[in-house]
Amino acid sequence: MPRPESTENANLSKAQNTLVSKTQIMVDTAHGTKANDEKFLVMAMEEAAKTMSKSLQQKENLHESWLLHQLATLCTTQEATPKQHLFQFDNSRSSAKFNTKLIKHSDYDLDKCLNKQKHTILSPGSEFRNIKHIKKLLQHHEDWKEIRDIISKGCDYQLGPDADEETRRSDLKAMLARGNHKSAIKNIETLQKAFTKEVKKGWLLPVTIESLTKIKHLSIIPLGIADQLTIDEFGNKKPKKRVTHDASFPAPSGRSVNNTVIEGLLQDCIYGQCLRRILNCIHNLRFHNMNKRIYMTKYDMDAAYRRLHALTKHALKCTTVLGKIAYIPLRLPFGVSPGPSLYSTISECVFDLTNDLLNEKSWDRSKLNSPYAQKLIQAESPNTTSEIKTVRKLDVYIPNRLSFADGYIDDCLAVAVDVEDEIERSQQAPPLIIHSLFRPLDKEDPAPRNDNISDEKLKGEGQPSERRIMLGWLIDTTIMRVFLPITKAQIWSEDINQILKSNSVNTKMLESTIGRLNHVGYILPTGRYFLNRLRHLLSRCERYGKQQIQKFERDDLLLWLKFLDKASMEGISTDNITFTEVTSHIITDACEFGLGGFNMDTGKAWRYKLPSWMTATFHINLLEFIASVVAIWLDIIDDNGKTEHKKYFALTDNSSTVGWLYKSNFHPKTHPGHDVVARKLASILMESESSLDSQHVKGKHNVVADALSRDHHIESTHLEFILKTIFPTQTPKTFKINQTLPTAITSWLDSLKGISTTSEVLTPRHTKSNVGTLFAGKSSWKEVVSMTNSLINLKTKQKTISCQLTSRVLEEIKMVEALNHDLKEIRSPPPSTTYVRPFGRTFGGIRL
Repeated sequence: MPRPESTENANLSKAQNTLVSKTQIMVDTAHGTKANDEKFLVMAMEEAAKTMSKSLQQKENLHESWLLHQLATLCTTQEATPKQHLFQFDNSRSSAKFNTKLIKHSDYDLDKCLNKQKHTILSPGSEFRNIKHIKKLLQHHEDWKEIRDIISKGCDYQLGPDADEETRRSDLKAMLARGNHKSAIKNIETLQKAFTKEVKKGWLLPVTIESLTKIKHLSIIPLGIADQLTIDEFGNKKPKKRVTHDASFPAPSGRSVNNTVIEGLLQDCIYGQCLRRILNCIHNLRFHNMNKRIYMTKYDMDAAYRRLHALTKHALKCTTVLGKIAYIPLRLPFGVSPGPSLYSTISECVFDLTNDLLNEKSWDRSKLNSPYAQKLIQAESPNTTSEIKTVRKLDVYIPNRLSFADGYIDDCLAVAVDVEDEIERSQQAPPLIIHSLFRPLDKEDPAPRNDNISDEKLKGEGQPSERRIMLGWLIDTTIMRVFLPITKAQIWSEDINQILKSNSVNTKMLESTIGRLNHVGYILPTGRYFLNRLRHLLSRCERYGKQQIQKFERDDLLLWLKFLDKASMEGISTDNITFTEVTSHIITDACEFGLGGFNMDTGKAWRYKLPSWMTATFHINLLEFIASVVAIWLDIIDDNGKTEHKKYFALTDNSSTVGWLYKSNFHPKTHPGHDVVARKLASILMESESSLDSQHVKGKHNVVADALSRDHHIESTHLEFILKTIFPTQTPKTFKINQTLPTAITSWLDSLKGISTTSEVLTPRHTKSNVGTLFAGKSSWKEVVSMTNSLINLKTKQKTISCQLTSRVLEEIKMVEALNHDLKEIRSPPPSTTYVRPFGRTFGGIRL
């Protein structure tokens, strides 16, 4: 007879299989396009969450939702107080000696010594509610096994083979002799203060330095102090120091904790796309609630890593030394590379539960809440000084919900529209979930313990607001813009001014500056086009040491001061950061003698016959790049500011250009032409507050733009008629070829003449398109019409055509007609996890 648990799992598996089948049916109806696949997968996720939640409720014969029942049960369950442990947690030499003696009684085997002290704060899971209680809530979650093991056994991660005992001892002695990093030696008081706090809470176990060679499997990592800066309330710089545990520093054998981690065996993380998802979801809320206020509440789970116990074998490898005391980290240390993955397994579960709770419309907060509810502050007054900004529709599918939550490791952001009680629900949901999973504060605890959410943080970030800093960015849901916080902009600008003042820079300073500016590139992607010169300066610094700044590098730093000012004072519209609908689809092509392209929405086409100096100088890849830039610039000029925050989808049959349109890093000396063109693209996009997406299209499918770039021998009116007639699916009805480009563009093209190039360009041979080869340039209108109609007639016949040129064009026509999609529709959609968080996982829903 099967055990009840086995029967239960079998029933759930059957339900899950049914949902998978439903999902597949939904995906199969998506007309075969990738975009619809993503949309239907998200819709299937919605269906899975509803079905599994209802199934669990019916299975347990509940009168309320299964989730609410489990949360209510957990919140009213009394948890046992941990027993008293044997170790002494005082940052003193006498405590270190006492603890060492205890370990000695277990043959210097720390694991054996800890096993004698079960059900204490030294035992895994002491920060959480009883694992048997948690299981009832999380047993159906797709990550339950990993969650269970982390809580009940401790944080484990796979390392490569251990060093032999002789190598371990040799490394240990060498690291003892070497000591900590210089930054730590200079800041002994800071370290002492930090370690006293962590020892007192039972996070670090002090032992004597003499015992290190005796305790089994022990290794040492060095300590450091990272100098950081913040700004006080008056705008003055204020130094800030952070302790670092350098698990990446290699011992003499070349081994370190982090370089032996087998990363492929770590749990997959989705927190990397957290900010992008948050911005897309807020944007979606705004689109569907144009005149409503949107509030954000942020929670920082206190001492996140220190809530998780480290497996003893891993703790021993991260031992640190300060003076005559060594410290073994019984909790997950910050310096190990698997840390984010391990903790996010827990925190992602918190965010999952929060989302599912927010979707429970029957949740009565007067009956089910957390002790934190009494400490929460009402939402800030609405920002009436700014008009609520409208936004453009997203090009991806996000469920239209009134609230959602997402997070990054230990930071949780809950967002809600000001409708009915949604703000209060979003404010109370994360604390309720945290209270349900983590063991509440207990006056009888054998060691001092912080609450899972501190009162100070509740009073600050826990108040719903229309402006909130998340992951280093200030989000404003009224004007729908994202800002670099002014404090950061001030500090970073001051550092750049210091570089400009000294007219030289070293590796450390420049590396930090580039990292900061690359961060700004998240909301200002076009700014990254102006980092290439600084990156090449960095390579010189790394090779030769401190370097003088050249004029063009100085110019870029001055430009970045303007970018920092723009990012902090003006901000960037979410229209330019999120996956909004495209406003202009453009397609271009280039050959050795010309450029051409057209706007697939307006039908405006253009072509430009290259001057002789350009054909003999520029490589075809650069010409393709120039063609795309010209097309975007031309559309911006034609639009003349009528469309706010334009979004371009640029198609080209040159794969190099696709990459350059997204990101360029050309050396100004070896690729001066590419550098100038990339900077021009960035400038016109930035000035017009436009954004850009690019994609490759097969050259054989790019027939219209190909003819525009090559067939300058055919009159514009004739070429218009020919292309519209024989390629009607690719040529808009409004297709019209402009005779000349605007002066601003032609002048810029002429300015490229002074650019030298190191690329060897072979003497080009002018090749016309298949259409251009068939049609003579001096044909009369009557002849053009007659030949075009003849092609259309021949297309319907199955006879063999003797004329090779005619046969090629007919094959091209058939090939284009065989395409079962519009070129505007071939845009590859982003993965759903980049714009919407998976939800319903609490109920055992399918993984997407």
